[in-house]
Amino acid sequence: MKPIILAAAALFSIAALPAHAVKCAPAGTVNVFNATGGYVFIVSKTYGDGAFMIPGSGFRKDAGAPPGSTQFTVDDVHYQYLSVPKAKFVPSGAKADDAAILARHAQLEHKFAVTAGSRFTSFQDLGNRPKEAALGSPAFLFKLWTLKDPKKPQGASQYMLATVVGDEVVLLSAIMPSPAHEKRTMAVFDRYAASYALLQSQTDCPPSKPAAAAP
Repeated sequence: MKPIILAAAALFSIAALPAHAVKCAPAGTVNVFNATGGYVFIVSKTYGDGAFMIPGSGFRKDAGAPPGSTQFTVDDVHYQYLSVPKAKFVPSGAKADDAAILARHAQLEHKFAVTAGSRFTSFQDLGNRPKEAALGSPAFLFKLWTLKDPKKPQGASQYMLATVVGDEVVLLSAIMPSPAHEKRTMAVFDRYAASYALLQSQTDCPPSKPAAAAP
């Protein structure tokens, strides 16, 4: 298993929360734009809009995704981007740091997969990857884990990368058809983690018409 390297150079740099949240579109809106080497996502949140990049080619949105779920396929790997309130992963009356929140989130995601009857039930924690604060950006902690089919360990599998942003746990999930896609998926996670940023100015808002169909 090759470790994730959070590259310093990317389309966007991880940025601190702006003093005034930038709002380009109503909360829950997701737009996708063609970019050199991949696709830029603009995600609108109540606490401010953010952006990240998914490298690759052949973007295809999942027309059958349920409302509020951003699902798409790039280079034969199916991805899902979602966020949930981090308060769900903090026991009542307790305080928890990001590591504890992400650990509980991973545990509950695994429990949900088992309960829901998913074929991906074999859990492996692949550890935390911290990114130090730099150039005015806060420190972020990314947690990576995988779920595999115990009956077909060399078959399809699901990888998940989560972090805490604002008052949410944000997750990028990837379902790989085979282990041959692992290197490519890890490169996507690299770029995603390095590029995730909250917009700092209204000038960062995208043009009115996206270049690729939004999920």
